[in-house]
Amino acid sequence: MIFFSIIIPTSNSPYKLKSLFESIIRNGFDASIFEVILIENGDESFCEELCSTYISTLNIKYYYHKLEGFSAAEARNKGISTATGKFVFFFDDDVILEPNCIKEHLFHHLKNDKPKIVFGFRNNILNDTIINPKLGTVEEDPRLNLKLELTNKNRLWYYAYSCNLSITFSTKKVYFDNNFKTWGNEDQEFAYRLFKNKFEVILGDKCLVHHYTDSKIRSPFLRDRYGLDSDYKDFLLSRLYFVKKHWKDIDLRNFLIDDFKLYKFRNNKWIRTEIPNPNFDFNEFEKVLNINYQYDYRVNSARKSIV
Repeated sequence: MIFFSIIIPTSNSPYKLKSLFESIIRNGFDASIFEVILIENGDESFCEELCSTYISTLNIKYYYHKLEGFSAAEARNKGISTATGKFVFFFDDDVILEPNCIKEHLFHHLKNDKPKIVFGFRNNILNDTIINPKLGTVEEDPRLNLKLELTNKNRLWYYAYSCNLSITFSTKKVYFDNNFKTWGNEDQEFAYRLFKNKFEVILGDKCLVHHYTDSKIRSPFLRDRYGLDSDYKDFLLSRLYFVKKHWKDIDLRNFLIDDFKLYKFRNNKWIRTEIPNPNFDFNEFEKVLNINYQYDYRVNSARKSIV
């Protein structure tokens, strides 16, 4: 019987996956009680051969699912549709689990029968001399500094990232929203919906992973942090979809629009500032953001997400 499932989306990264697989093994669970569901979404299948080398140590279900553009939500949903465990873990392909990471997640899930979403921290291992001359330097997760914000149980979902996340499967499966077509926000929106559907959101401060960080990272926040060229357009497009999808939630709407006030279009790209724009106009912001972008982000075009 499968007790828990681990879902990993990947794209042409067998060398990263090997480190992740080894860290899953070091967590010490018998391979007969869990499954690893790997969804590779790239131009070619690179990871199937790697999976075959772990046939005696991990129960791996491998799927090659060619997807267009940013498709993290769609890849995870493929994993969810085949998962059979009572608890489902989501890890990115470029992280390494601490030896007790899975145990700590399960500790929170098994406290009672309430459906839960548990997330943990992610430290960055700087693995590129372009961002740090000292390879292997470890930087703590910036969320560790948000002590006040992390005590607000009504907003805790906002800090749940799918690189280190687990959920309880309730009476029916829950899915990410496939309409997120650019980087970011699909995991926060997923956590928000579960919170609204009475899932308890828990910060597992001992559920730790380490993230290999190099100069090819997609996150504009990390690119900014390490002095790389960055543009927040994709992130803002997905956040715009998020807020319009849930427009009737006034508290959420105001919260996300307050964040929009920190962004400006300058020198043909979107940048993040430290000071909110006192003259912010949402309609103008949306108009500028959507110029020359082909995807229709109107909420009434969205497929309903399953909860």
